[in-house]
Amino acid sequence: PTTNQPFTCSYLPDFVATSQNTAVYVANYGVENDPNCNFNTTDSVAQLNPGQSTINNIAYLPPGAHPVAMVETPDAQNLYVLNQGSNTVSDLSPQDLSTQATIPVGNTPAWAAMRPDSRRLYVVTQGDGQLYTIRTDTNAVIPGSPQLVGGAGANFVLYDKNLNRLYV
Repeated sequence: PTTNQPFTCSYLPDFVATSQNTAVYVANYGVENDPNCNFNTTDSVAQLNPGQSTINNIAYLPPGAHPVAMVETPDAQNLYVLNQGSNTVSDLSPQDLSTQATIPVGNTPAWAAMRPDSRRLYVVTQGDGQLYTIRTDTNAVIPGSPQLVGGAGANFVLYDKNLNRLYV
């Protein structure tokens, strides 16, 4: 849930993403059971307003989610957050950071790439070297996915729009 928490807690920002000029999103790899906090985790995504240098909103993820990467769709309708701790991808609304879906993926999601038409999200998992293809209209993993793309340790995927090709 989105709540106001004290900033005496430890937040560990580890990724920044945006596809627009009115909001920037920061993933915070949370600290569990920080003695300075009165809640379980700081696993979260913060929405920043770059024009006012303020934090507009913070969405707290389940404890142990540990977000490590994000991709916003080019149409600014979805913000996909890769959670290494829970082996999931969260689809957040960029408007209010509410959770639209939680998509299970393989062992230790590490990186994602989005097609320019916003219709497919590609997620590579570092723990088992799998590539997941997710339909963004249904948030479902496409049948035949995942595909082995090299084994454990794969940690980056790039979509080449000119050649319609993925590089892992």
